[in-house]
Amino acid sequence: MKTFILSVPNTNLFPFTIRPINIGSVQQANLIRQAVSEKVPVAIGFHMEGEAQSREVAGYGVPYIADMRLDGSLLMYVQGEGKVNISQSTVISNGIITYNDVQVIEETYALDENIKHQYVALSKYFANWIDKYIVDPNQKDFFLKSLIGAKEVVAACGTYLVRDFEIQYELMEKVNINDQIDYLHRLMLSKQLIF
Repeated sequence: MKTFILSVPNTNLFPFTIRPINIGSVQQANLIRQAVSEKVPVAIGFHMEGEAQSREVAGYGVPYIADMRLDGSLLMYVQGEGKVNISQSTVISNGIITYNDVQVIEETYALDENIKHQYVALSKYFANWIDKYIVDPNQKDFFLKSLIGAKEVVAACGTYLVRDFEIQYELMEKVNINDQIDYLHRLMLSKQLIF
């Protein structure tokens, strides 16, 4: 699949979530405009501040420009559609975007019977987090309605409840929903999720 790759420090784009990303340079903003006009997906390559290049697993989606600013910068939203492997791509960590062929990572979403209790516990945990921290009734309703299944719960927990970017990335590397739920459930039990 052809995609633009945007290397962003401390940012993971999980499938089934929407991520706002500020684009500061005019060069990057022009390439995002090109991606939008051509409907080319953008892969968000994660790297920690100070690392030389992005990690190999990246979330991708088609960007939507929310705000074009007078200085040429912009705010875009990207809805995560899936994951890609960008290890064979040339990505520079200062945010330069490249246009490359990437391989889509196939994920397994069949929920095993023996993991369902962990899924239910995570769902309740996230619903309680929403109830406590999201005060606007419309936003609360939006969040709760978006939790339609295990993959959405995993994505929401990874995005909003895991504060450590390295741990978020470890979750991104997992391709089986059962492994993802088990991982998040262990984080919940060890009190490493936000709440």
